[in-house]
Amino acid sequence: MTLTGNTYTKTGLSPENNKGQALLFVIVAVTMAMAVGISVSTRTIQSLRRASRTDTSARVIAAAEGGIENLLGRNYSQLNDAIDDGSVDCEAVGAVPGPESEPGTCSYVFSEGSDGGAESSGDKISSRAIVKVETFSTNEENGYAFDLTPGMVKEVYLPSSSYSSNKIQICFKSNESAIYYYSYRSDGTILKGGLYPYPGNVPSGMLSSRFEQATTANKGGTIGNAFCREVNLVSGHYGLRIKTLFSPTKVIVYPTSGYSLPTQGYKLTSRGEVSEGATEERATVIVHKSYPYAADVFDYGIYTPGELRGGN
Repeated sequence: MTLTGNTYTKTGLSPENNKGQALLFVIVAVTMAMAVGISVSTRTIQSLRRASRTDTSARVIAAAEGGIENLLGRNYSQLNDAIDDGSVDCEAVGAVPGPESEPGTCSYVFSEGSDGGAESSGDKISSRAIVKVETFSTNEENGYAFDLTPGMVKEVYLPSSSYSSNKIQICFKSNESAIYYYSYRSDGTILKGGLYPYPGNVPSGMLSSRFEQATTANKGGTIGNAFCREVNLVSGHYGLRIKTLFSPTKVIVYPTSGYSLPTQGYKLTSRGEVSEGATEERATVIVHKSYPYAADVFDYGIYTPGELRGGN
């Protein structure tokens, strides 16, 4: 500001320059607001996508499990009809034929019109299970694997007409378990035996002389190192029943060299599918269902000396 006579002159920014400064502040404020808005929108979209993926994953798993539950509820005759032996009877298991591109399969279509389903909720996402019924002889490399807990029995189907060897290999994983087994034939004749791990951690003093050492061997697959021994079967055998003592363990039965295990039951495969626009999600569940056999409660006859007679 300068003083000339009685006149004061003020110097500085003109109103026009002030307008430019205000415009700059507006642009900065709008940019910050847009950045915050985009960040919030991005997080919201990502959250919605995660929720959508979670929902879709739950749907496909539910569809796959629904297909397996439907098959497990069928009897053995119905499952036999659904096996692909040149023709598949999907009606026998309450299903419809599967896709033309997948011969030998059947399909369960879920939701529409059902309580809580797509139609009742306004949800247009469809789901189905593509199922297939097969037989199996092995489920672990070339062996038959299963888990055992004390008090439980597992039977391996071994008719001599299908498996003519009188020997078989039994392997088990835990060094804190012992294996009791017996093979039997249809007239009731049995051959008993037992295995304990060496080296292991079981009270071997509690075991009878019928138990033999099983030594470590690398069997590969999911069992890896295990305790194995080849054992004898009764002549004319029909089945082999196995129990574990002391601790749970995984057990695998292998045929002797030059032989193959006979069919042990059914392999049930169910693939759940959900179509959502151009996206298709899938999940597969596989279950092995063995042939039926007597529960462990009937083993009391095996351990009873002499004949069992009912009272008057």
